[in-house]
Amino acid sequence: ADDFLQSPASVKPVFNEKGPYMYRRNVVRVNPQLDGDLVTFKSYNQWSFDESMSTGAETDMLTKIDLGYLAVTTSTGGEMNFVDSLLTSLMALRGQAFDASLVPNVAKMNVMKLINGINSWDPATMLASVAELAPILSPETDPLTYIAQLSAKTFDGFYYNGVFIRRTVKQWFLGQPSFIAGLAIGSQYPSCVAPIPEAGGMSLLDICESCTGAACHQYWSECSTCRRAKTITASSDALCDQLEAELTASLGEQQAGMVVGATCRLCATQSLFCIAQLPGEVEGSGLDYNVVPVDESTLNAYTIDQGCSDVSMYGRSVMRSNRTATALWMELAEGQDMPSVFDLMSFGRKSWCDSDVQDGV
Repeated sequence: ADDFLQSPASVKPVFNEKGPYMYRRNVVRVNPQLDGDLVTFKSYNQWSFDESMSTGAETDMLTKIDLGYLAVTTSTGGEMNFVDSLLTSLMALRGQAFDASLVPNVAKMNVMKLINGINSWDPATMLASVAELAPILSPETDPLTYIAQLSAKTFDGFYYNGVFIRRTVKQWFLGQPSFIAGLAIGSQYPSCVAPIPEAGGMSLLDICESCTGAACHQYWSECSTCRRAKTITASSDALCDQLEAELTASLGEQQAGMVVGATCRLCATQSLFCIAQLPGEVEGSGLDYNVVPVDESTLNAYTIDQGCSDVSMYGRSVMRSNRTATALWMELAEGQDMPSVFDLMSFGRKSWCDSDVQDGV
């Protein structure tokens, strides 16, 4: 990966097959409620590594493409826009406005590299990156002047690249920790819980949890973001504890405390540098519930028919993952075999399961 990053035009990446790795799943059902033949519950998974069925350890390191980095930089319109939004949030904490035109692009690129360094999960690189970025939040530093000075510095090497990352087998399978995704989504949590005067003082999250049917359409994008921000914020402290324990083993207690103090410990108070768990290969929530406390409010609900009155109904799902119906395409335009990108975007915004069929979806 290092050679490929240095000369992508002339060096082909080398792929090495590893595995298989085996995990066993235990499904935990929470707060079951009986109503005649129906049982409603919430559930989550607990995973255990089966070493006897695997050809390596779950601590093996794998290098793969960082889909979280690609998703965030693509959705924000590129690395420069992502850095601008981050610096705007950081400056707001100082009570100052951020003028993107005053910061050279070279400095912004170095800020992005330092964020990649923090996201690398490599202890030495995280410590070095935090030491460079922490002064931005210091009241004794002029942030714009300091950021501009980053233009004269060089941050090279694998851990600053962003495109590729190294994680353990366990992290790839159960959930990939990501500061970049946490910065992009977790930082929006304050706006999700802020009262909206036009909505009678309700917050976006209040609206998302109370609206039904067509009334939800206009908030579809905001609700999706706010629910993810809520989950990220709720789980970040436990993930930060886990990171601090890992860093302490490598860096010592003092330096580990410096890294988490300048990053994930800011999540609860400032909604900055939250740790987001991206979905793993086997665990869709991205959370290892052997480590992270279970927050029942973030779990999906299910209702299943037990077939007591009619055995043919046994196991039928009445509600699955909070949904009581599946949205399906009704028809496409004449001569159209596949939906267009516009169709898919429209479908995503209107496919609420409890709403009437509209606009051909």
